[in-house]
Amino acid sequence: MEYWDLFNLEGSLIESNHVRGEAIPDGLYHHVVSILVQHQDGSILIMQRDFEKELFPGKYEASAGGSILAGETVAAGAKRELLEETGIEARELIKVDNRIDTQYHVFYTDYYTKVTTSKEQVKLQPGETIDYQWVSVENFLQLVEQNEILSLNVALLKNKYWHLIKG
Repeated sequence: MEYWDLFNLEGSLIESNHVRGEAIPDGLYHHVVSILVQHQDGSILIMQRDFEKELFPGKYEASAGGSILAGETVAAGAKRELLEETGIEARELIKVDNRIDTQYHVFYTDYYTKVTTSKEQVKLQPGETIDYQWVSVENFLQLVEQNEILSLNVALLKNKYWHLIKG
């Protein structure tokens, strides 16, 4: 069973040990992170979601990520999610954006990291991911513009990530 901390709109902790899957009360939010991974050669990591996933089965996403666990800091949770979903240990995470989704009761924190590890070191997480690809920035942009990749839209990419990706 997975537990989350819930916060009010101001970011104050209101409830610990909320059970994942139970309805989140109005006015409360949990933290979710996403991490865009770029290799030192410029390519971007995309991961294919497991076909058993409830949301967007089989789709590619341009980030690793997930929910922050109860008692965990956002940064620590981001590093944990990246390691669990890709096998990549980030040396540095750069915070790119914070967003609030009132419909789904989520505080989103988006990160970027550049890695030097071997591309073949990516590990898939059973039940989460089934494939991965390293794609060029040009190919990545085409996939984003065609809505073939989850988690990113063109505006977010160009406004928040572009200066990091193009270095």
